[in-house]
Amino acid sequence: MDYSQFLMMPQELGLLVVFLLVFLFDTFMPKKSLGALPVFTSVIFGAFTIANYFMLTRGTAFSGMFESTASTFVMKAILNIGMLIVLVQSIKWSNSEFQAVRRGEYYELLLTTLFGMYLMI
Repeated sequence: MDYSQFLMMPQELGLLVVFLLVFLFDTFMPKKSLGALPVFTSVIFGAFTIANYFMLTRGTAFSGMFESTASTFVMKAILNIGMLIVLVQSIKWSNSEFQAVRRGEYYELLLTTLFGMYLMI
């Protein structure tokens, strides 16, 4: 296996970077600054969504098991816009007193679910 095949997956790798940033923010920031996690996640994911439009690659990798075409790019863009809407809509709910403990888990689960959707496409 050649590791250069992972370069055919810039959208997936970018989403993993967003996930890692959110995970590290949730894990290592002080408790009093965790209220900014929903906004941080929304801004980082919004920047990723905009940058995603410049990551169009075409081709196959992993012996044809991964294929990147214009149609897969459009489907991933639609998923990104939907996820961005969910993130922005959930900011107020996530900052409620009831969700204060599970705030990071919610965003991390959303991002890993989106990653799974990417791979299913």
